[in-house]
Amino acid sequence: MGVDKASLSFAGNTLIDRSRALLEGLAADYTLLDIVTSGRADQSAGVIDLYSGRGPLGGIHAVMRNVLERFGDSSPVYLLIVPVDMPCLRLEDLKKLLALCDGQRAVVHYSQSVLPLAVKAGKDILNKIEAMLENSQEPGKASVKGFIGSTREKQAVKCEREVSLFNVNTPEDLKRALSFYQEELSYENSNEPFKNPL
Repeated sequence: MGVDKASLSFAGNTLIDRSRALLEGLAADYTLLDIVTSGRADQSAGVIDLYSGRGPLGGIHAVMRNVLERFGDSSPVYLLIVPVDMPCLRLEDLKKLLALCDGQRAVVHYSQSVLPLAVKAGKDILNKIEAMLENSQEPGKASVKGFIGSTREKQAVKCEREVSLFNVNTPEDLKRALSFYQEELSYENSNEPFKNPL
């Protein structure tokens, strides 16, 4: 898009503020250690990607390293990776992933998309991601999809509401996502079931 997606406006908030509010909404049912933003050192809870320009996997690495340095890995902790450019995600979508985080699975995601993603924080997983990032001369090798593909303890579930996973990459996508959002609001106010537009 040529701009920082996090600062784009969507339904009265920036995309980053929308994502933070969504994550904060989990506090009623889950223990949140922190909400950390990768690649955003200008934010109070931001960390710099140690592997700059490596996309979401570089961000996952930076956040996991930060969390492990601060909290250790003595008990199962899951990082919930929420992309800022999926503004139609709902709390229910994230709760569905977290419900499958039982300490045995390393990765939980939706079958239609690699993000959002719940990933178990641990030194072994951090080392695996780091090795992928360091050896990423081949295109696509250091990707979230590649990481998930190389992980045995994983589960993919179907997202029944596919519009939740709609990704904003162009100004037209942003308009389309806002249209989905407004349409769903009108359905909620009329008590009619929302029809998936995708």
